[in-house]
Amino acid sequence: MRGRFRSRIGVLSRVDSDDGAGLALLVELGTDRMPHGSRRTLYEHLAGMEAIATAWGLPETVRRAALFHSVYGTIVYGGKAASLDERRTIAHAIGTDAERLAHAFGDLDRARFRDAIAPMTSTPIPCSLTMRSGEMLELRSDDVAALTLLGIINEVEQTCAEDGGPASWRACCPSLVSALARWTEVSMPAEVRASLAVPRDAEDKAIAEYRSALLLLADGTEGSAFAAIEILHSVSDSPTYVAEPVVWRAYLHARAADSHALHLATEARKRFATWGAPWDKRLRLEGWYEEIERIESGAPSTQLERLFGRT
Repeated sequence: MRGRFRSRIGVLSRVDSDDGAGLALLVELGTDRMPHGSRRTLYEHLAGMEAIATAWGLPETVRRAALFHSVYGTIVYGGKAASLDERRTIAHAIGTDAERLAHAFGDLDRARFRDAIAPMTSTPIPCSLTMRSGEMLELRSDDVAALTLLGIINEVEQTCAEDGGPASWRACCPSLVSALARWTEVSMPAEVRASLAVPRDAEDKAIAEYRSALLLLADGTEGSAFAAIEILHSVSDSPTYVAEPVVWRAYLHARAADSHALHLATEARKRFATWGAPWDKRLRLEGWYEEIERIESGAPSTQLERLFGRT
């Protein structure tokens, strides 16, 4: 097995993480060369999962499980970065409990898991679950909570429209969202918890308004920019608690030399830090942070202008 792992450190772009051993092992497993969707690599998805788990203040075991949640493949993702023979190596890098969760997520029969958690009311409870492999797995209550969180984070990290713009991640895992909203003892940021309760029609309205505001900005007139600010203000105040409308407001205020731009930039940074992932994935999280820094420094925000066709 030792010959499988090759030294390829340094070939990746920067990813913020304090789990150097886990990230190094993902490189050794070749996840940076495995496609995940049409835009990114598996490595980027896995690191993005860990970033969200870290932002939400989840336990270290869950954070490390997020980093390796699909290395064995899943019911949806067919790629396998690691074989089951390598479980011991991965457990050595991230811990036995984290590896056990990652393996369980990959082997999870999601329909059976949804059925198992449906009757759970105020708290997750232990259960026995038949996995895709046919194995019967005994899940503790914290396992149930962790797998539910991993399922939701998996959608938050990657769900987007065809052009990369925002789409409903809640619609991809409604039973998980409903369960986590009931389990008040599972710790997470208050803004994220409140967002779990956002009705689908309210989320759809926020997405439609956000897109309409960017179309108005493409018009380029002063009146359209004013109308866009009003719409973006409405989306910013919605319980979806997303950062991107606040970034755009900061950008527009900065163009008008309005000092309120700095307050809005700070608020947008706070929201991104809470979620750990972008809602509008036409820019990566680092890209949104770069645009916030440009607004704060008075530099041109060319990436934002590209999104509504001004460059």
